[in-house]
Amino acid sequence: MAPFNVLTATASDLQTLYQGGNLTTVEATELYMQHILNHNHRFNALIDVTPQEQVLALATQLDQERAEGVIRGPLHGVPIVVKDNIATHPDLGLRTTGGSYAFLDLKPKETAPGAGMPCGWSARGGQTQSPYVHGGWDPTEKFGGHSGPGGSSSGSATSVALGFAPVSVGTETWGSLIMPASRANVFTLKGTRGVVQMQGVMPVNDILDIVGPLARRALDIANVFDAMLDPGYPFQPEGGYSAKVTGSWEGLRLGAVQTADWRIDEILAEPDEDWFDQQEHDIVAAYDKLKGLGVNIKHPIPFAKRGPLANVLGDVINHNFVRCFDEFLSDVESGSVRNVKQLVKWNRDHADLEMPSEAWPTETTQARLKEGEHHAAAEGIDRYLRENDVDVILGPADCWLTDFACVAGYPSAMLPLSFWKKNGRAFGIIAITSKNREDLLIQLMSAWETVFPLKFPLKL
Repeated sequence: MAPFNVLTATASDLQTLYQGGNLTTVEATELYMQHILNHNHRFNALIDVTPQEQVLALATQLDQERAEGVIRGPLHGVPIVVKDNIATHPDLGLRTTGGSYAFLDLKPKETAPGAGMPCGWSARGGQTQSPYVHGGWDPTEKFGGHSGPGGSSSGSATSVALGFAPVSVGTETWGSLIMPASRANVFTLKGTRGVVQMQGVMPVNDILDIVGPLARRALDIANVFDAMLDPGYPFQPEGGYSAKVTGSWEGLRLGAVQTADWRIDEILAEPDEDWFDQQEHDIVAAYDKLKGLGVNIKHPIPFAKRGPLANVLGDVINHNFVRCFDEFLSDVESGSVRNVKQLVKWNRDHADLEMPSEAWPTETTQARLKEGEHHAAAEGIDRYLRENDVDVILGPADCWLTDFACVAGYPSAMLPLSFWKKNGRAFGIIAITSKNREDLLIQLMSAWETVFPLKFPLKL
């Protein structure tokens, strides 16, 4: 009998088993590899898996290091999933394609340090399926509909939910960590802009892009975040972010927006009153529970309107995409595609393989970004933190609150909460704070899981 359950085990659980001599990295790797083989074909969470011979050789090396007293850190021997836009060293046997056949021959030189198309779809991987939704993805829904797995990091989020690895790494430009984490019933953390080095990451926009961890426990989030931090980041707390996993509400001042004011936009999903009713009921019940426990939380609090942010993200992304992607391609080896112009031609020539995205209208954009940053930060997050005398703002995860954190470049996290009775989809709460205060979000996640332990309804 396996010493742990892949559907519930955390990276911290694996470390406890390793340290007690009750599990080896090779044994854990074999179990995860078999689990992936048994189930990935149903959910399309993973595009590539390191060949078994290579991954077992690495696992054997890690076991030998442990036997010799060499421990690389709290993630030593822990399997991890990385999004397909993050470069990995050729020795790992994984291609970095961004889900596109055009990049099958793309060869990164080293591992990265640290609309109409449905969410979770790629040409190579197909449609990622939520493990919680009854009946799977509904192709008649809008691209962010309730049967879907969320944004472009849905493979990373879904992999953790499915037990393919206890932790994963995704990227966010515009809600692509928060929304998939919400749909997958896992925690995530998007850091302050610039906190993580982005070399080797296939870009959408070099201003907005950021890498972040996904996991079932706050401690795992903290350990991965510590590992991916830019070494020069001056705001890392003493002892690292793992030291902020206290499980305590002490010192946290929370403010929650009115849930009914921040519903999922009908651009993403058709309005459903049953969904709105349960989401509001469960979220308000969570806030009331915290109040009953003496947690310092105010609800509801006023917050800024989305207003000027509605088009800022699209403008900034479209204005910078070609330059960002050309710079990325110039630093990798690829015989098929060397720049965006060639990529467009490749897509047209291989229309049977690729679904090209429609171009968004573009406007000038440094001014647009500054306008957006002012509204999202100075007149948004910072203003309402100050006026409400709180440190963290809470609200529904599937809404445009993500725009404020994205445009401002401020940290945000996802707190798992509940499941929609109608179709089983998971949902949670976004937490947003001010610049460089990831420590507050780590503490909040660790306190949250003491009151709202993660639910594991999966039976694969």
